[in-house]
Amino acid sequence: MTTTNEKSTQQIEEALARHFDPDEVKWKPQMVRGDKALAIAYVDARVIQDRLDDAVGIGGWKTDYLHVANGSVECRLSLWINGQWVTKADVGSTSEQPDEGDRVKAAYSDALKRAAVAFGAGRYLYRLPQQWCPYDAKARKFTNTPKLPQWAIPADCKPCGPNIAGKVAALIKVVCERSNKDLKQATDKLLEEYRIPVGKGLETLRHRDAAEVLQRLGKAVEDLARKEPVKPTQTPAIAGKAG
Repeated sequence: MTTTNEKSTQQIEEALARHFDPDEVKWKPQMVRGDKALAIAYVDARVIQDRLDDAVGIGGWKTDYLHVANGSVECRLSLWINGQWVTKADVGSTSEQPDEGDRVKAAYSDALKRAAVAFGAGRYLYRLPQQWCPYDAKARKFTNTPKLPQWAIPADCKPCGPNIAGKVAALIKVVCERSNKDLKQATDKLLEEYRIPVGKGLETLRHRDAAEVLQRLGKAVEDLARKEPVKPTQTPAIAGKAG
């Protein structure tokens, strides 16, 4: 297998180890004590597949599965690195779901995720500090969503802050003034689009979302400027008369 634009080993390692978007990280209880549970972070198998595609390309990885004892599944994950296949393996366990098919699928997913960790994908999730969070055992869900520490959040997923928020607000104002739209409604619509909680402002936009908004608003300003009618220029009056 050869490609004309293969990544270096370091580039692949960095792509695999990159922290996930916080929206992709989910939480499950590992241990329940009273009204609290030990929260464990994880990602879905599809997130891992996307990460592998990003790191080595859709044709740069492959899997082989083997059923082992107790319904567990071994995943042999191979990545094309530096001109050769590199393989790592791990075993996934079945879930406690009532349907047998769902239990088997869970074992396959768990095996893939564990094998990917051997390559560095999601390994940082195992280094997160312990969190005991309020938990509703009857509903089987956390009543307060566990939080990732700041070091586990990618820089482009952190809040943009007041300076960038000010630039966004200024462009929204320009667009609204030139298109006769309500400023508050336009701002609220933008916050809703990017799932900003009620009561929070533009400064809570993520860096990458703010960059996207700035680009979009900048284009809107340019489009509106092109549509504005050109004002006729007045010829300055000539002083005096021809003699």
